Amino acid sequence: MLDKVKERHRHWIEAVNSRNLDAYAELVAEDVVWIPPVGPAIAGRQEFREWLRPFFVAYHYEYAPSNSRFLDAGDWVVESADFETQMTPVGGGPARSHEGAYLVIWRRDSDGAWRIERYVDQGARQGYD
Repeated sequence: MLDKVKERHRHWIEAVNSRNLDAYAELVAEDVVWIPPVGPAIAGRQEFREWLRPFFVAYHYEYAPSNSRFLDAGDWVVESADFETQMTPVGGGPARSHEGAYLVIWRRDSDGAWRIERYVDQGARQGYD
C-alpha cells in the first residue's frame, strides 16, 4: 500500500515541477482542504484549481521535499516532510524561495486511487523572499 502512495507522491512532485494543473488537481480529493502558508484554507478541488492557477501561470517551480515519513493507517496514510521551493517568474526576474514542513493526509478514494485529502503547511523556516 505504501508503494502506491509513494508513487502518487512522486506524481504530485512531477505535477508541481511541470506546472501541470490538471495532473495536480487529479491528485487531490474532491473535498480536499488545503491550508497554505498564508491566507485562508482552500476547500474543494475546484477551489483548489482556481487558487493554484495564477501561481502556475506566473512561476516555474522547483519543489523538493526531503525527509519524507509515511504512516500507514489502512485507507489513510499520513505523510510529513520538509521541503524547499524555488519559484522563478515565467517572464524572468529573481526567484522567490520558501522552505518549511508539511503534513499530508492521503485517502484511498472509492475508485481505489490515493488522493490528497488534507494538506497543511506546518510553518516556514524561512518565508517567501
